[in-house]
Amino acid sequence: MCIRDRDKEKVALMKNFANTWFDEYVGKYMPEGTDKETAKVRLIDLLDFAVREKLNSISPLLNGNEEIKAYLDQVKQISFAKANLESENYSRITFNINGGVEDDDVFELVKTLKTGVSDFYEERYITGESVVCYEMSEYFMKDNLMVCLFTDLFILVILLITFRNISLPIILILAIQGGIFINFAIPFLSKTSISFIGYLIISAIQMGATIDYAIVLTNRYRGIRKDFTDRYDAMAAATNAVFPTILTSGVILTATGFVMSMLSSGVVAQLGLLLGVGTLTSIIIVLFVLPSLLLVTEKVVDKTDFSKLFRRKQKAAVEEVTLSPDFTEPSDNAVKAQKTENEQG
Repeated sequence: MCIRDRDKEKVALMKNFANTWFDEYVGKYMPEGTDKETAKVRLIDLLDFAVREKLNSISPLLNGNEEIKAYLDQVKQISFAKANLESENYSRITFNINGGVEDDDVFELVKTLKTGVSDFYEERYITGESVVCYEMSEYFMKDNLMVCLFTDLFILVILLITFRNISLPIILILAIQGGIFINFAIPFLSKTSISFIGYLIISAIQMGATIDYAIVLTNRYRGIRKDFTDRYDAMAAATNAVFPTILTSGVILTATGFVMSMLSSGVVAQLGLLLGVGTLTSIIIVLFVLPSLLLVTEKVVDKTDFSKLFRRKQKAAVEEVTLSPDFTEPSDNAVKAQKTENEQG
């Protein structure tokens, strides 16, 4: 390829400009006394310096050359890019990971980065979607345990006050908790990954929202139990009475979850699907499993009622006082002597 003399002049001029910019950059931005012969400057820093401070020096070389203008416009983006990656005190490194957000290999890479970066930087911050998920996974077991314990504890206290019974709140919580286990067993069996935050949120929502169905059925059964000689007839009547209420409320919540899963994406879609399936599971358990559970445990529930427990304690206290060895019944002679003494008085 033959290079014209005019092109040779432009190349020589550009080299002269580059050498001049290099010397000016070293003198202006590098420590005083730095040897220009041995100094090293990053190409991006030199181009950024040229675009910001020396662009006017290149203008005579353009001569309407659109190709060079387009190239300079691209070079101008260097300053913009550097401003997003470097500041006076901090620098940013960005990279893409070829893998899923919550893959095991990705989590292992994040773990390696968190430990490896500390060898080069005293102050460092690592962020990103995979990093956030990794950090949540480290605290997931503890957070999940705390959410379940406090949710069940608060509901247990409320049900103790409502039913004034010890075993009944435990039975209702176990029934709904079984629905939660089934809800999250489905993604596990189908090998579908779910977000950690989705597990925590749906566990609390499903327990808090669907425990009402169990309360409605239990209240209805306990209210009409005395009107029936057969407890099975009483349970059938209670189930038929609350069936429309539970089904209406449950279908609305289930439909809301499924619609959210279809119209949204990502974590929001997962939350919607888990909410819909969880609500549907709780409805089935309350209408078809809980009645049998209440009938089977009816004797235990009766014995652990507050009224019977306290009455039993009061009765035991009265019997203890009656049979106390320190108490002796007065004899007939003592009674007669007391009566004579009162008459003489």
